[in-house]
Amino acid sequence: MQIVVITGCSEGGIGHYLAQSFLDAGCIVYPTARRLESMEPLNQKNSFPTKLDVNNPENVKQVIDEIIRVQGRIDILVNNAGVGCVGALIDVPLDTIRSVYETNVFSIVSITKTIAPIMAKQGGGKILNVGSIVGDISTPFGSVYSSTKAAIGMITDGLKMELEPFNIEVCLVQPGAIKSNFGKTAAATMSLPNENSLFWPYRKQIEARAVASQGFNSTPTKEFADATVKVALRKKLPVRFRYGTYSSIFSFILMVPYWLRNWVIKRIFLKK
Repeated sequence: MQIVVITGCSEGGIGHYLAQSFLDAGCIVYPTARRLESMEPLNQKNSFPTKLDVNNPENVKQVIDEIIRVQGRIDILVNNAGVGCVGALIDVPLDTIRSVYETNVFSIVSITKTIAPIMAKQGGGKILNVGSIVGDISTPFGSVYSSTKAAIGMITDGLKMELEPFNIEVCLVQPGAIKSNFGKTAAATMSLPNENSLFWPYRKQIEARAVASQGFNSTPTKEFADATVKVALRKKLPVRFRYGTYSSIFSFILMVPYWLRNWVIKRIFLKK
């Protein structure tokens, strides 16, 4: 039975469904989140919901040490914890940007630095970092979030090569538009412009950007989770795994000239 650790497993999010899919696949799962009560439905056989603050390195070490004490190994790490950030770049407070980077980027580095040596010692393992398709293509009012996901992509690519000699596989998971509570969270935390902002005329577009991934055609979270777990349990991980609504379209847009790409994106997100 594979021992799986997943961050960001609050109910309604991608991590929560990933945990359930790993459980359905017969794994022993340690779903983690800052609040235990947010993972109540995951109190099941072979599931051990654990309180974890990914931004606290001491807490990370304590939790990982306890899992190793009990299970003796960690086979799969899924770095899923993340927060959204919607707003015009010049309107988003600098402290907010720092906080988003802390959770979306530095927490992944912290947890990986803790678990990778353990995997090397045990003879191997798998690390899946959850990025986003917008890590390859940014959009208006989403540049902060996109930049964190771009950073995850570059970290993952480099990490894959660095850890290969130790039989540790690393994969970048890039969700498309997935139906989850992410849009609700993003809408609650977005930086709306005030009357003195250059972007006051664009407040409706900013609000629309916050929930852009939660349209009627968004991929069900369970479908995405099942597909991702199927890939995670393969003998060999792919370098990148894209899945979900718009993922194919974004892959195509990456191949078109830069000016045409920007023209299309501006028509979608800046149209008045």
